[in-house]
Amino acid sequence: MSKPQILAVDDEEINLRVIALALEDDYEVLFASSGEDCLRKLNDITPDLILLDLVMPGLSGHDVCRTLQSQESTSEIPVIFVTSSEETSSRIKAYSFGAHGYVLKPIDADNLLEKVNKALVH
Repeated sequence: MSKPQILAVDDEEINLRVIALALEDDYEVLFASSGEDCLRKLNDITPDLILLDLVMPGLSGHDVCRTLQSQESTSEIPVIFVTSSEETSSRIKAYSFGAHGYVLKPIDADNLLEKVNKALVH
């Protein structure tokens, strides 16, 4: 049986490595280095979940999430924001765009795994 696919989107390679280490035992982790890269990859794959950085050059995580929600082919993919932004307004905005979770950096592997598992159960 194949592992569920997670697309991790972050412009910092170190964050992608941390995510991979936290999840690779249970999930197939794919990577995108920008919002634009994420949207391009979604033309070819449909992951079970997207981990999305909030602050990136070009399209922000909010922009990407808004685009995902507006397209029938991606609107049902759960999104968890992974970000260093502790601002309440960012968190509220993320949930208003349909986010299934919000994980703060530096990433706590156990917390990330718990949120991913919870989002994929729904």
